Amino acid sequence: MILRVDIRGNGAQLSNYLMALGDNSQVEILEIDGRETSDLDYLYQTIISMELNSELTKTDKAFFHAQINPAYGEDKAMTREDWYLAADILAKGTGYENQRRVITLHTKKGRTHAHVVWERYNHETGKMIDNKNSKYKADATRSIMEQALGHKQTPYRNPHRFDLKQAATELWNKTTTGAEFIKEARKAGYMVAAGTGNRPFMIVDGTGRAFDLVRQLDGVRTKEVRARLRHEPLITDKQAIELMREQSSKSGKTEQQKQEQKPSATNIAKDFADNRSDGTKEDAQVTNQRKFDQVFEEFKAASKEATKPAEPDKTEQERKQEAAQQFAENKSKTVNQPTPQELERQKIVAEQERIKQRSLQRKRHR
Repeated sequence: MILRVDIRGNGAQLSNYLMALGDNSQVEILEIDGRETSDLDYLYQTIISMELNSELTKTDKAFFHAQINPAYGEDKAMTREDWYLAADILAKGTGYENQRRVITLHTKKGRTHAHVVWERYNHETGKMIDNKNSKYKADATRSIMEQALGHKQTPYRNPHRFDLKQAATELWNKTTTGAEFIKEARKAGYMVAAGTGNRPFMIVDGTGRAFDLVRQLDGVRTKEVRARLRHEPLITDKQAIELMREQSSKSGKTEQQKQEQKPSATNIAKDFADNRSDGTKEDAQVTNQRKFDQVFEEFKAASKEATKPAEPDKTEQERKQEAAQQFAENKSKTVNQPTPQELERQKIVAEQERIKQRSLQRKRHR
């Protein structure tokens, strides 16, 4: 399970984000201030009222926003009561118990996660709930949440973290450009992505866990990483996490499943070979038939030409008459068509005529 928590403001934008379809295939309101059935207008009013209460203090961060993202497959078994229980456990661990809240469910690419927004303003004390160490507190509630929901326990630390650090450092040292480093990291099973805030660059491992890239590089400073990667196009760490998890789930077939698929694959290959051999025989028959048809047509054409009656020989007088007629026709065409010399002479005469006309016009104006 992944938990993301942070404080934020801008209630209007938050309301739109909670209900925007965007890349989501489905958006559902689970609870608004204790009401299970409500609509968008009431959600907007509740969020804005939380933001107005924050004006009684000096902060503009009116909301504590959390994302509860169960592991693949475990989200499908979550009921409404399970989502409520997860939100209650997180609220108790972070100090937001009994605070007004809004819960929405987003389904994206067949996977569901929850957004929970709590009001930070405490109406009893008139102060904002302290956000100190909220991320560590939320992380501590994760194991409690997973145990209560019957989910698989997420390891507190990645057992392969040392391998990641060693591999990332070696790849960094053996490459000279950002493009080379990104390419070599991808070959090694990692993905370099863009982060936010103090973590501008992230690296995601094969299990879909993201780490600060700078911390995984021994002896390398943030400005060096920024200088090498600042011009490289990078996807966000969220997108990289989704891609790596999808890849991991697709390649997570057991050896038994692969063995079960082998007989069917063998049968398919055998059927393909049989069909191919049958098709080869049929193709040979078709080719032979086409060759036979072609030879037969050529034979018929040759026979027809051979049996065609010969034209009678023309007399000497007839040949002279045809030659004279052809000469007369050619001569008429030649007479009607001016020669190149004639065309050139006509152009010169026409140009002289135009010069003469211009001279006459000038004399008249004078």
